Amino acid sequence: MPKQTLKFPPDMSVAEFTTFAAAILAEVLLVIAFFSDDIFRFFTRRPVFEVLVLALLLEILWILRRKPLQIGLVLNDREFQAEIARLIQTEHIDHVRILGAGMSSLKTPIQEFCQAGIKVKVLCQHPDTAVDIRDGQRARESIELIYHLKDKTFVDYLEGKFGRDAATVRGVLLTPRESQMEYLFVGWYTYAGEPPKIAGRRNPMIMVTSTTERGRILIRFFSDLFEARWSRPDAEPWPPPPK
Repeated sequence: MPKQTLKFPPDMSVAEFTTFAAAILAEVLLVIAFFSDDIFRFFTRRPVFEVLVLALLLEILWILRRKPLQIGLVLNDREFQAEIARLIQTEHIDHVRILGAGMSSLKTPIQEFCQAGIKVKVLCQHPDTAVDIRDGQRARESIELIYHLKDKTFVDYLEGKFGRDAATVRGVLLTPRESQMEYLFVGWYTYAGEPPKIAGRRNPMIMVTSTTERGRILIRFFSDLFEARWSRPDAEPWPPPPK
């Protein structure tokens, strides 16, 4: 009988395999942390939390590298918002799902979607579980600004909730009415300092569409994450707008 030897998959290098294994370990540790307050506090108060979040991003990038894929990197917030405005004008967007923390950089796109008659679901960070205590105040301020739109028809299009999971992924998923193509802008949050302070706007965002297999994988990842957090029993609806 020939000797059996362990081989890496033929299209996966040792470095890629190591990155993938580290990301899987990070996911396991994060899941454990969410079920234990003590472990959760241990992670979120130390730089290791940022390492785990970045490991998840590496897994996403590894998935995207498995086959060639055209990826657009939106290097700053201005470019991101400009691309959103362009898609509103050129595509017949039916609905949008937004995942964020304090929403300070997302309130303008939310307003533009609502004013264009596009249905929007927004899931932001619950103040009680925010790693960065500033996120709760930022979310409330952003909601107030959205509610004070001159065009009050936003009430017919906007639905928002507070999610209790610690913010790790930020993104906007746009689904057109008739086209099968979807557009996803996705990035991540990092934490640093004591007490921890969040950063997301300064991080680049990956833009993909559903026209490729790997784009669909990333869109499915974001969609599943959003729906899982949105449907949680402890996801709290936003307060009603002032009359």
